[in-house]
Amino acid sequence: MNWRVWVAPILASISAVWCVAIGLWIWFTPVGNSAIVRGSSRPEQDVVHYRSFSEISHFGALPLIVPTAVAILATCAAWRGIRAGLGVSALLFVGFTFIAGFSIGGAYLPAAALLTLATLLACCSSSGKQKLGSPSNPACT
Repeated sequence: MNWRVWVAPILASISAVWCVAIGLWIWFTPVGNSAIVRGSSRPEQDVVHYRSFSEISHFGALPLIVPTAVAILATCAAWRGIRAGLGVSALLFVGFTFIAGFSIGGAYLPAAALLTLATLLACCSSSGKQKLGSPSNPACT
């Protein structure tokens, strides 16, 4: 069995697990904002306010659910051998990572790289080297 056949689904699975872990990490880790407070009766103070992602995000958990759902969709496509589904999902994921790059997109860069690599390996693994009637072709059994 060609190693590229099973590596692409495993890479896609790792990217889905990464998205779940990063989504949970972003959701539960407080974010700190630093501000200088000036008052007439007291000297300047540096105050840090900690807020959760749910307080900061105007869309709730949707920015964390969308990349995870796309990565899971890509993983399902990779395990079923649907290269077009894997490619479209990887393209959507890379687009999301680029658009959200200045906020949470940077956390999803490893998953985007894994999905891109999985897509390339899935496309290279079926480059037409098998003959149509070979025993390793599941359509012929």
